[in-house]
Amino acid sequence: MKEYYINMMTTINVTGKSVELINKEILKILGLTEKVRRREFRAIFIGPPGVGKGTQCEKLKEMFGVMHLSSGNLIKQEMRNGTELGNKMKSYVDAGQLVPDELVQEVINNNIPKEGSWVLDGFPRTLAQGKWFHRQGFILTHVVELVGDENEIKERLAGRLYDPVTKKSYHKVTNPAPAEIEARCVQREDDKPEVLDKRFSEFKAEVNELEKYYAAMVKVINVGGKAMQEVFNEICDKLYME
Repeated sequence: MKEYYINMMTTINVTGKSVELINKEILKILGLTEKVRRREFRAIFIGPPGVGKGTQCEKLKEMFGVMHLSSGNLIKQEMRNGTELGNKMKSYVDAGQLVPDELVQEVINNNIPKEGSWVLDGFPRTLAQGKWFHRQGFILTHVVELVGDENEIKERLAGRLYDPVTKKSYHKVTNPAPAEIEARCVQREDDKPEVLDKRFSEFKAEVNELEKYYAAMVKVINVGGKAMQEVFNEICDKLYME
């Protein structure tokens, strides 16, 4: 069999390599990586807190070089930099309130290019934000919705820990912090049960209208019981193969 295809065969040694690295090598051989880089697309990821939107967007960035924008990270960056806009938003965050749409929209408008490829997670979160997004001329090519079991997500988030020194995240079960720094790792405020309950309630109150607004283009992926790489492969199928 090998002799028959010898003139077109490419061999990949998988020994000691992660699934992600093997996927990269396969894509490179097939020429898909560069095809994807040349293909312009603008996608938003919607889903409940902790479902994995940011993680999957980061993997798309690493694999294909697309820009990843997170509304949450952009807001935190503004607050860290102490800008006038950041200070306005900080007053709401410190009070435990949602940042008003007009302030979040200003952050988004200041950071998202009208051209080129990017993936955005955390925005739009409401129907009003979705309509504003469209009015600004941001033309989407894909909408990906990640869904999962609420109790399963909450249980996973409850085990997350954060190292304030290195800024790295760990998990009590799946990715424990090294023994020498374990004592200083803390649980994020957003991951505490009472905060999670509030965030899920807010999400469920808004998501139905957002789903209807994007009904013609939304691609739904259930992450329940799946490994991160399996979910990523499904996302790639939705973005590039359909």
